[in-house]
Amino acid sequence: LGRLIGETYRVEAPSRIIRTDEAIRLAGEALSGLAHLHGRGIVHRDIKPFNLLLAGGTTIKIADFGLSKLRGEIRTEPGPLIVGSPYYAAPEQELDAARAGPEADLYALGVVLYRMLTGILPTERIDPPSRLNSELDTDWDRFLLRAMHRRVASRFGSAGEMKAALDHLEKVW
Repeated sequence: LGRLIGETYRVEAPSRIIRTDEAIRLAGEALSGLAHLHGRGIVHRDIKPFNLLLAGGTTIKIADFGLSKLRGEIRTEPGPLIVGSPYYAAPEQELDAARAGPEADLYALGVVLYRMLTGILPTERIDPPSRLNSELDTDWDRFLLRAMHRRVASRFGSAGEMKAALDHLEKVW
């Protein structure tokens, strides 16, 4: 996915905007994959474009489980653990990687979808996506701002819930 949007190792540089229908399809596939992982107690903790591979040019495959954790897994090394990629890691993950739950993966996917639809990464003050992409409306603003909310309790509660909201958004869009 990183190549599709044109993301480089200079992550903060603008990228290509993906057609809305294609971005919905890709995010929906990623959400199905995350629902599968989370249902088995796995939190990826490094969702970003380069870890969402396009198999056969059309199917999303989640890759690079080097930072993932299993439910109940306890780390024993001393000192803080930095886990995740800048710009994509959820706020709670940046503070304490051990606290990162499934919602951190949903936050990161929200950032990926925001980037696919706007060509930029959200900053401290997130611009509503409808101001950056004329295909989007305030329903998209609400969806993406919820996905990327700083407070865990204000985000989607599961990948299934986020996928259902995305499916509904696609219908009304």
